Amino acid sequence: MIMHLALFTWRESTSREDIARVETELSRMPSVVPALREYHFGPNLGLRPGTADFAVCAVISQAELSSYLDHPEHQRVVREVISPLLASRTAVQIEHLDRVPPR
Repeated sequence: MIMHLALFTWRESTSREDIARVETELSRMPSVVPALREYHFGPNLGLRPGTADFAVCAVISQAELSSYLDHPEHQRVVREVISPLLASRTAVQIEHLDRVPPR
């Protein structure tokens, strides 16, 4: 399993209503993309300076990552809902560990 993490920084003009729409649209992804094992998203808690505004974490097999990223509904949400709000976006895929490895 891997975790696909996407971090968003919103444009200054982004409203709470815009973010609520992003959350509503993202909440549908697990029912649309059955390959998702876990799916988490939400606004930054603002505990530290210099961070992104919002994050998405998709836990999925490496072989099925494209089925999520290329899914027509995911592409629609990115194109129509998320992209117009973005000042910046970055993403990374890392190995998903079920536990913290021993030191």
